[in-house]
Amino acid sequence: PRMWKGAGVGGGAVVAAFRGSATGAPFTRRNFTQGLGRVALYGPVAGAGGCAPAFTASTTTRWSVAAVTVIAGQQHHYYHTSTFTTVASGTAPYTRVALLGGIAGAGVIAASLVPKCVRAEDNKQTTWQESASTQAVGSAGSSNPAETKGTRMVTGIYPKVVLYNWQLSPYCGKVRAYLNYHNVAYKIQEVHLLTRSQIKFSKDYKKLPIIICDGVQVNDSEKILDHLRTELDKRGLIAPLPPLTAGQAEVYANMDKFVALFALNRFRTLGEVYDACAVVLESDAFSPLNAWTQRIIASVSMFLLFRPKVWAYPKEHNDLTPRQGYHNTLDSIFTNLDENAGPFFGGKEVNQLDLTLYGIVHTADKDQGMTDARAACPKFATWYRNMFLEIEKQRNQRVWAVSMSCNGCVGAVNKALAAVPGVDKVYINLEQKRVIIRGSATWDEISHALDSTKKAFALISYD
Repeated sequence: PRMWKGAGVGGGAVVAAFRGSATGAPFTRRNFTQGLGRVALYGPVAGAGGCAPAFTASTTTRWSVAAVTVIAGQQHHYYHTSTFTTVASGTAPYTRVALLGGIAGAGVIAASLVPKCVRAEDNKQTTWQESASTQAVGSAGSSNPAETKGTRMVTGIYPKVVLYNWQLSPYCGKVRAYLNYHNVAYKIQEVHLLTRSQIKFSKDYKKLPIIICDGVQVNDSEKILDHLRTELDKRGLIAPLPPLTAGQAEVYANMDKFVALFALNRFRTLGEVYDACAVVLESDAFSPLNAWTQRIIASVSMFLLFRPKVWAYPKEHNDLTPRQGYHNTLDSIFTNLDENAGPFFGGKEVNQLDLTLYGIVHTADKDQGMTDARAACPKFATWYRNMFLEIEKQRNQRVWAVSMSCNGCVGAVNKALAAVPGVDKVYINLEQKRVIIRGSATWDEISHALDSTKKAFALISYD
């Protein structure tokens, strides 16, 4: 039934688009050509109208898509009548009709195929997402804990985190950057753009990201970060981040405005939107057909959503384009970066502004807009490269449980680790009896050093 409903909406949209050009006029060759031109120009929209019902059981959604497609076809006729008068002559229009009008038919075909892909995808199991660092460094560079003979390990301390994610979302990017930096392993579940079947369990909240942390659902990126910070800190699994300065705190408070401008800069044209949505194809959570359909529909939807805002931006900002405004905003933000103090907003250490800003902009890493931003804002380009390398370095961060009872114990552990080649940073939490170590030293080297302190110890490993 959904196949026929999809075909009906797609076909109805094509007919409505055709009639949008020819209705009310005698049936002449020119009017007929205008009608064909109408189908060609709105073929992609009609195709989307055919696809969308295949993804949803909601009657309201199906007929909303149908209505939008029909209205778009009618309105485009009144706005572009003069265009069709020109298009009516010559043979090129017929070629465009043949090529673009076929997209509408593809939408009807997809309506009959995609539901099967969606049902199959809905049953897929989530898999472990390697945070920038779930690959552990063991003896002789091994990533397998079992190959590290001399290391005692303990599990069950890290929280079990599942992130419901959409790769294009800057807010999901914030959460991923935080988890990756702190080297917390997590399961990642990509959410289908149209069905959102993966978050059916969330009755009152349908936005992303959502996490399930030890069975507790947490919504909204800022609340998620607060929850993760609390859970990881009380288990002694993270080192505290440097505080924000007053200027950095102001930037952080206005991050939603930055995200809005970031989106305008990223989705200015249909070509840029289509290129950005290619990230959907990189996920193995969906079948190829399913992923391509999501890419096409997401491209059209976001282009239509952001286009009016892109047009309005120059009127509201002294004739600046969104891209110029974005570059100016980056320049303004990076006045808060004191390069003499260190490469990050936190100085020599990363702070929360670093992580949040990086998580947002990294979602556009492969876009032309990112290339332009790095060229236009040298301080941003340098910071971005440093952040990428710093998060990659967290592959070597590990947390150890060490039996310490006093400051003398802390001093002994510090002294022993300072003598180990490859240990870059050490953070000790006496209250939680935790030692966080960053660097390239192997587990066996660290084990030997800790063993010399005569303290009981174990590597805190993922379940």
